[in-house]
Amino acid sequence: MTKAQRSSWKSHISNELIFLLLFIIVVSVHGISLRDHFVNWDDEMMIINNPRIMNLSLDGILHILDPHTVFTDRFSEYYPIRDLSYMIDYFIWGLDPLGYHLTNLLFEIANVILVFILFQRLFNDRALSLLSAMIFAVHPLTAGVVSWVSCRKDLMAMTFYLIAFIYFMEFYRSNKESDKRKIKYFILSNIMFLFALLSKASALPFPGVLVAYMFIVEDERHLKPYILYLILPATLMMTYALGSYSYSSYFGTGTFKQTYGWDWFFMFFPELFVIYTVRFLFPFNLAPLYIEPGNSSLLEPLFLISILFIILIVYLFFKYIRKDKALFFGFAWIILNMVPASNIISIQIKTADRFTYIALAGFGLFLSRIFQIVAYKLKGISFSTAAISIASLAVISFMLNLTWYNGVTLWKREIQTRPYIPGVMETLWGYAMLGQAYRQEGDYHNALKYTQFVLSINPDYYPSLKEMADIYVHEGRYEQAINMYKQALKVDNMDIYRSSDYIIIAQLYEKMHKYKEAIQAYEMAKKEPHPAYNDKGLDARIKKLKDLINEE
Repeated sequence: MTKAQRSSWKSHISNELIFLLLFIIVVSVHGISLRDHFVNWDDEMMIINNPRIMNLSLDGILHILDPHTVFTDRFSEYYPIRDLSYMIDYFIWGLDPLGYHLTNLLFEIANVILVFILFQRLFNDRALSLLSAMIFAVHPLTAGVVSWVSCRKDLMAMTFYLIAFIYFMEFYRSNKESDKRKIKYFILSNIMFLFALLSKASALPFPGVLVAYMFIVEDERHLKPYILYLILPATLMMTYALGSYSYSSYFGTGTFKQTYGWDWFFMFFPELFVIYTVRFLFPFNLAPLYIEPGNSSLLEPLFLISILFIILIVYLFFKYIRKDKALFFGFAWIILNMVPASNIISIQIKTADRFTYIALAGFGLFLSRIFQIVAYKLKGISFSTAAISIASLAVISFMLNLTWYNGVTLWKREIQTRPYIPGVMETLWGYAMLGQAYRQEGDYHNALKYTQFVLSINPDYYPSLKEMADIYVHEGRYEQAINMYKQALKVDNMDIYRSSDYIIIAQLYEKMHKYKEAIQAYEMAKKEPHPAYNDKGLDARIKKLKDLINEE
């Protein structure tokens, strides 16, 4: 064996050991999620009650790939790659949550390893890449993404995003223009980017990150490569963005739903920038949901502090960050990948930990490079600080993962970290969801306790009205349940589940042998813009009820 072969063999072994180390870290921090149940937050819609994923066949796959079925199936998102993964899980595991959590964990392991591979190839610095991957693996902002089955889309988007980047880098660094592999890498990069988009819209900044890569890492200063290399991914990005916006405009929900004006965005963005920076650096007291931020005046202290903070960041950028490639690229990665969460196009939830998932890789690189720079002057202190930081982040992440065991543990954390604030209706959501979680666990005493608490504060709180109706159904008090459902329907005219509510009302009337009222409820269900069942199914049920009336 030659010296070069021995060096290559040692490098190969070293990478394998690093992969094993990263695997152990991820499993140690996030492996506890394998014991988790489904939670009453999107898991029911995405998996438990989702017929779209329960038919692994050619017809079933084509059904998921067809964008039109999002409307006909009353589904709020078009992420077919994510849904195909659920379909495979359902085929193997049925509704056993273990399999779904295992898939999430495997995607997280892949992402952590891919982060190491990407940064190693970018900067040829094993220590920097390993530390970056470790920070990404243990950061508490990843806990909910891994433990929440409905966050599969974030994990998958990141996987395809990273693979697409690696393929593009291989394409760009290939010196032989006639090399067939160069074309293959380019095609594969764009296919992976398309898969990332069809997993989640958070992959949209990918072309911008490629620009940052060529400009910062490769020192590309000619315009031609940017135009030639980016026209296809930019076209994919724009096509997807415009399609999503058109879909949301029609459907009234989804990734892009403009609910605020540009004036609100400019008021909100500085505060948002500070909020996410704090969560990156000090990930304590994290919660499933947060109070929506927003200012009403340019003179509010938080807005002014946010502006001063942004000015400080801009100063540090020009003074220090842009002079170091790893710092500059890590900074660019964070900023660009947080654009979808910036509300430049308004989204339904203004701030959420899961929105940071892709950006976290850049944060890991940025922080690791700072540790590395400090290490040149204060080796012992820098190493100790890095080790303590990673250990602390790992412990916090593990503790957060514990709270995702089921809906009860999840929403208990929500009301502990964000208790009810008089006058702030958003803070009732955790109590409403906790009541629902208790009902699903069969604890009707606590379900009633939290549901009544919410309704005592806001008698028209839509989720709790429906929850109270479900409790009445369990108790056999059908008349009271119907009245609650009707009250809920009066309160919220925009809910996509209105047709389902009318069908439940109809079914309750059937149990009470009030067939005429049941027919009226079924007819109302048909008139809703997103019917729960197709018209033929409802028509058949109505015809059967009419036959029963005639027989009487």
